[in-house]
Amino acid sequence: MKKTIWLLTTAALTGTLMTGVNVQAKTALKVKVNPVKSGYYVTGKATSGSKITVTRYGKLITKGTANKKGIFKLKSKITFHQGWTYKLVITKHGYSSKSLHVQVKSGNKAQKSNLQALQNRINDLNDQLSTLRNTQVSTNNANANDQARLSDLQQKATNLQNQLNNVSSSSQQVSQPTDNTNYQAQINDLNNKVADLIQRTARIFNIDSSGTNTGSGTNTGLDPQTQQKVDALKAQAQDMNTKLSSIYKESNTISSQEANMEAMINTFTHGDQTESTNQAIQYLNKLETDLKSNPNDPTLQAKVLSQKNFITNLQNGQKQYEAAAKAIGNDFNGYVAQQQKLKDQMVDLQKQQTTLQQQRDAINQQIMQLTNGTTTTNASTTKS
Repeated sequence: MKKTIWLLTTAALTGTLMTGVNVQAKTALKVKVNPVKSGYYVTGKATSGSKITVTRYGKLITKGTANKKGIFKLKSKITFHQGWTYKLVITKHGYSSKSLHVQVKSGNKAQKSNLQALQNRINDLNDQLSTLRNTQVSTNNANANDQARLSDLQQKATNLQNQLNNVSSSSQQVSQPTDNTNYQAQINDLNNKVADLIQRTARIFNIDSSGTNTGSGTNTGLDPQTQQKVDALKAQAQDMNTKLSSIYKESNTISSQEANMEAMINTFTHGDQTESTNQAIQYLNKLETDLKSNPNDPTLQAKVLSQKNFITNLQNGQKQYEAAAKAIGNDFNGYVAQQQKLKDQMVDLQKQQTTLQQQRDAINQQIMQLTNGTTTTNASTTKS
């Protein structure tokens, strides 16, 4: 009788062990997350039907489910920031949950490459200006060919200014606040160089910012009627440059305001850091207590230092959040609407700028034709 009972027990135990092996084999969740870039999506493959949640410091960013093929594409309402780390938790009934951390790839290399390319273009323009300056020997007035070259240089400088504005706007939208401060400083430096380039261009042949000659010499070789037309065209070009200058200033002001609002929105949607900070401080207190018991433990020493740095970052983030909350107030949607209004204003200003530049270039072309004598024949034909 005892022998029979022993056999049954053994059989039951064997069955249990076999069942355990089967369960163990089933619990392995497969997951592969694609490199996350600054934007609104996180993608990858996981076990079919598994649920994926993305959080940062306990705050839910987005969630979703892998389809039948295991593919998932989760969209966030807020931007995934460069350099920031996010936690992914993958779960499915009958499987043990799996968690991992992903860091958003930084675009600093691409940003630096863009800056260097723009810097090289400025250097090229400076070289061309230097050549023009050296070829001008004893006169303050530029001939038609020199004016054409100078006008071309100024157009390149204007195009470069537009590119800088676009890069500056993009950097505000995709960078972290800390990275963006340094990057924006470089952008501002390039803006200053472009402005200096335009001023030095204007001084080469004593011309105004429209590319037309403003020298004091009166012996132009033009008949009075043609000279009158040239003077009238110069006045129009100068008026357009005054308007363009005003648009540039307004665009820079609005661009700065819009970028600041974008940073405030991103910080605000990141959420209050108070709870996370308190939890981090509690954990630090525990680590410091353990360190008192083992003061020479290098692992504990490293953990304490790391936790202190982590808390400092959280506290800085909290300060930024409080500033953003104060700026946004109780009307988040209204604040976002204000930002969109600024974006619309920027689009309108850019259209005005393009139109004025085209009109100014057309006027400069007329001036060049008149001062080069290419319209004399046409004028004579009209009189006859």
